[in-house]
Amino acid sequence: MTRLVLVGAMLVGACAFRRAPAPPTPADPAVAQRTLDVANGFVTVTLEVPHEPAGPKPVVIAFTDRRDELHDAGMITLQYKLHWEGLAGFAAPSRTPSDSGASPKRTYGHWLLESPDPERIGEKYFQLIDLQAGLIPKMLDALAGDPDVDMRRIGILGTSTSGFIALQAASGDRRIGVAIGVVTTGDYPCFLEHSTLGMEGAPLRLAPAYRRWLLARDPARQPERLVHAAVLMFNGRDDTTMPLPCVETTVDRLRRAYARAGVPERFRSVLVDGGHNIGAAAGDDARLWLRRWFDGGVVR
Repeated sequence: MTRLVLVGAMLVGACAFRRAPAPPTPADPAVAQRTLDVANGFVTVTLEVPHEPAGPKPVVIAFTDRRDELHDAGMITLQYKLHWEGLAGFAAPSRTPSDSGASPKRTYGHWLLESPDPERIGEKYFQLIDLQAGLIPKMLDALAGDPDVDMRRIGILGTSTSGFIALQAASGDRRIGVAIGVVTTGDYPCFLEHSTLGMEGAPLRLAPAYRRWLLARDPARQPERLVHAAVLMFNGRDDTTMPLPCVETTVDRLRRAYARAGVPERFRSVLVDGGHNIGAAAGDDARLWLRRWFDGGVVR
């Protein structure tokens, strides 16, 4: 990992993943919990393993509080924590412009995407997504040989920021056979230009090197990297954080890629009325999508 990636991760990591629930000790005696360290201890993986059914079971990298429903369906859930506190040399600055009396500098974008340079809006955010997506194969490597884990049935389920991670991780690792992105999108430049967290419709002019880096990771620009997996996208028509035109572009490109690959049934898009807070509505669709492909065997 480069210093640039680590600095970007440190700056936005806490807020970007604050919503990811910390795995509690299961109260249900039908579920066993165990942990393992990955990447020299930088990542702690938590597995929640239902006792039934016996034998190897599918695993879902699950950024959700509704893991009990997956356990009831006989699926192992995987969550993880990154130990930023173990990184030395990145102390927070002790003074801010307001502390020193200086006028605050203009910024572009909001919250996770904020940048002092409009040509680099969202850069640290997407560096963090790329870092997380790149660590997931190491987590899967650590599961190989586990008698409870069926490595032929691996899924990932993410919402919003973790939905970006889900699609990008599945693009980079063919072991992930089912991917679900809730209120998320591809077409990263469209997202940066039109999202209320981004340029809010103002023209987007990214630095050339950053744009090339971003497009090389964009699922909407590289749809063929996903066709090995069964992908479900679940979005709200009125979502201004993940604007509908960006979703529609992503859906169109993925649908055409799956058709070209001869497996149109592996891709599904669901649009419902509502904005960015429709995650709970996706629960049944997500669970049924996972069961459909896990029970039938994911075609590689």
